Amino acid sequence: MHYSLAASIIAVDPCKLVHLTIDNLLQEGSQNDDSLFRRVAQRQAYHQQTLSSWNTLHQNYHNITPSTWLAGPMQNLLGSIAGRCPKLKSLTIRKVGQRHWRDFGITYSSIDQDLYSELATFIESLKGTLEHLTFEQGEEHKFYRIGPLYRIMDQRFASMLAPTLYGGQWRYLKTITLGGVRDSEGDVASSVVLDNKEGKRVAMSVTRDAKLMDHVGDW
Repeated sequence: MHYSLAASIIAVDPCKLVHLTIDNLLQEGSQNDDSLFRRVAQRQAYHQQTLSSWNTLHQNYHNITPSTWLAGPMQNLLGSIAGRCPKLKSLTIRKVGQRHWRDFGITYSSIDQDLYSELATFIESLKGTLEHLTFEQGEEHKFYRIGPLYRIMDQRFASMLAPTLYGGQWRYLKTITLGGVRDSEGDVASSVVLDNKEGKRVAMSVTRDAKLMDHVGDW
């Protein structure tokens, strides 16, 4: 999908969003998309995030003027609407993940790492409204190599997303559903006991595997 099309659907008036599902959203490699680069700068201004080299490169778009941008997982979409979704109650995010360092090149590893950071920022901004949260990370179905038990995607989940999900401060959260999340031994990651601010226990479900997913772009 082209970034501008996705942004026109989601980012134009996010205050009206109540339910949102992002199912392995991928952007096509194409010519420059000015809207993408504007949102990179906007995202940094709003959230003072530490951007990866990929985002830093594109933030300097007007200086380096790249002729194309990479196909792959779409970034700077949810980050641009963080803090602007006062009615969002249900969020589902599914994404293709990286198993081994050889699966993604250096550039794609940077993109994927920054995407986890962006998702954490967006989810953190929803702690006052969200009731149901689903996150799944799946392996790319074309791989034939046997991957490691503790995959890079599991490491990124543990270091970037888990602190946000398990850190408390949820006001109305009722359920968390996690798929494709493993611990350092390759087993299903342990769930935690979590209560929302109303004193009610959050129902949590964690599974070791998720469905296989597609990935576009050159590895």
